[in-house]
Amino acid sequence: MIWIKLFIFFLLAFHVVLSERRCAQCVAGKYLSQRSLMQDSEAGQSMGWVEEWKITDCARGVIRFIPCKSACINVRLFKIGAAENTLEGVMHDCADDMIHSSPDLPQDIDFKEYSENAEFSNRRRNFNITYSFTMANVDNKELIQNEYSSFIMPSYKSEYTWNSIIIQIAFPVIVVSLFVALCCCAMYKECGMCRKSRKPFDPDTGDDLPVEDLEMAPVVRSELE
Repeated sequence: MIWIKLFIFFLLAFHVVLSERRCAQCVAGKYLSQRSLMQDSEAGQSMGWVEEWKITDCARGVIRFIPCKSACINVRLFKIGAAENTLEGVMHDCADDMIHSSPDLPQDIDFKEYSENAEFSNRRRNFNITYSFTMANVDNKELIQNEYSSFIMPSYKSEYTWNSIIIQIAFPVIVVSLFVALCCCAMYKECGMCRKSRKPFDPDTGDDLPVEDLEMAPVVRSELE
């Protein structure tokens, strides 16, 4: 009896392993800058936004891989009117609980756990948006990186935080202040050496007076004729 239970357990575990797949998790281009497009509540667009996307770059091979029960999803943003090989932004992730609603997709399908191979496209706010779903594993880093090598994509610049702004302003100010302080110290030392190098002299002979005669040296005033 126990052998039958173990067999059923391993069979279920094997089924779970087979039912899961590995999906790439990354973004590239200016996908992160288009958050208002992909989370436009006024248009009925509601989807998840993953914090880990910020540390990835599909085009450079900086890719995370995660387990996924439903399909792997790939979203591409093409700006209308741009060149054919220009890609505004791209996203790879797992479709599990990712898209809650979207005017770009059929309304009679639950895409929170979509498990089919399909592709959908729509035009919205000056963009062609393509959603690709696949039940295959998307876990080849080199293949993903090479896939975007033929596209021209803008680079994403993360928004400046107050800490980064303060650091960028304070650093040059500190460097300039140190430079000015060093220059002032050097000038002060040089002037001090000049003062020390001046020796008193006898106005009658023009010769330098010895140190011991400094207190006895008479003060000569020129008389007007």
